[in-house]
Amino acid sequence: MDTTGLPGSHGYLVRATWVGDALSDASDAPFSIIPTIDIAAAKSVADEGLIKLAGKVVTCTVEGYTYVEEPNRRAGIRVTSAQGLTTSALVDIMGMMSTVDGERVLIAETTETLGTGAQICLMRSGPAHWQARPSACKML
Repeated sequence: MDTTGLPGSHGYLVRATWVGDALSDASDAPFSIIPTIDIAAAKSVADEGLIKLAGKVVTCTVEGYTYVEEPNRRAGIRVTSAQGLTTSALVDIMGMMSTVDGERVLIAETTETLGTGAQICLMRSGPAHWQARPSACKML
């Protein structure tokens, strides 16, 4: 994935490998450092841009997709291809940005559950499919 131009993104060649007891400077392959950004910034990343979201709260899980929000509720995003996430889990997600039917979406490549975050209930002012599943989040 090309991460050129993303905040905190740099391309590097690894030139350090051990051969026996000696250090070799032969480069094996290029790699990229994937920037960790917030959801609002993620929505401005071009399609196919690789990003990481850290410490987000899962607010809704239904078959085929998940929604996560910032813990302060300032932004949320739809996540596809994420398996095994549960409502109110605190997660890190790495994946590729896309646009589906005009909605910005993160296509998850890896997910890590960090623990349990505060349970955040869905706001009823969102798209119709949020309103169709009010039971996806229980009021505290």
